[in-house]
Amino acid sequence: MRKYEGYHGNPIHVIEVELVKKKQIKEFIESFVRSLSEEDLDLLCSELDERMDEFGVLHIRIGKQEAYLGNVSLTRGADSIVIKMKIPSYPQSKEGSLRRAREIFCKEKR
Repeated sequence: MRKYEGYHGNPIHVIEVELVKKKQIKEFIESFVRSLSEEDLDLLCSELDERMDEFGVLHIRIGKQEAYLGNVSLTRGADSIVIKMKIPSYPQSKEGSLRRAREIFCKEKR
């Protein structure tokens, strides 16, 4: 854990977790998808193109306070937990990664 001080003197704690084992990744994604509401999954699907960078990394923010209360919901706010998911495709391309992300998150593909 890294500790920082915010602009107003508030403590900021940064925890980074990298999942590399297929089983861990699969379990995390399945749990994440189950935790999101249908509305958030629909929103995520509609925003996949703007949330994914050219390297196939999907950028998601969930509400920190909501997560603390046991709820997972998408947010655009600063008080959030940042999730970055590398969605591989072969050969690597944003379009290939978007296809795979749609298979994971979009209900017509689930």
